[in-house]
Amino acid sequence: MLGQQNRFVNGSYNQRAGKATLSVSRVLVFFMSHSDPLTNTGVSASLGIHKMHKTDKKIILIYALTLGGAVLCLATIFLAPFLKSRMPLVSDFIYAIYSPLCHQNTSRCFLLFGFPLAVCTRCLGVYGGFLLGTCCYPLFRDLRTQSLPRKEVLIALSLPIVIDTMGNLFRFWMTDEWIRLLTGLLWGCILPFFLIPGLMDMVLNKISKEKPGSLPFNQPLEIPE
Repeated sequence: MLGQQNRFVNGSYNQRAGKATLSVSRVLVFFMSHSDPLTNTGVSASLGIHKMHKTDKKIILIYALTLGGAVLCLATIFLAPFLKSRMPLVSDFIYAIYSPLCHQNTSRCFLLFGFPLAVCTRCLGVYGGFLLGTCCYPLFRDLRTQSLPRKEVLIALSLPIVIDTMGNLFRFWMTDEWIRLLTGLLWGCILPFFLIPGLMDMVLNKISKEKPGSLPFNQPLEIPE
């Protein structure tokens, strides 16, 4: 009886694992082949996977570098206090890198291992939001789409950080660290949606000028009114 139960459990587990693997495979195939302009036809038709144009590789490289840079920035922010008692010279170098970008006031920084992070809570929110926005970018925009969000979106996500910063600056109120973090996070989320299209437009325009007609698509940067 116990053996039959084990076989049933193992069989059920293998069935669920098989379905999960198939679902992941379908998602990967969809991600690689759902957009016609990004691919060329005639390769692996049975799987629906097409050969990438070499320009598409540059586009993916730009996105990967942006994502990698965001991860690196956020990692070093936490790495600075971690290395403070282990590798102080490296830690001080990291703090020095961020010092022109942030006031690094200890009273406005989260502490890690007894030392402040390399940036204040508001700047931490900006860096964290930028990473979050970069990760979510492919979910809302095709990597080839050279269009910017509407200005109303930028204004809506920028108002909280502007109002809170001005209010604290002129001593109208003093917000706690979590509010500062949240306002930075909201603003940071929208930044990749302006930076990435700008980088794409710059690179594609350069390629188009050097090799006219070499792009499978060529859309100018769209700035909404």
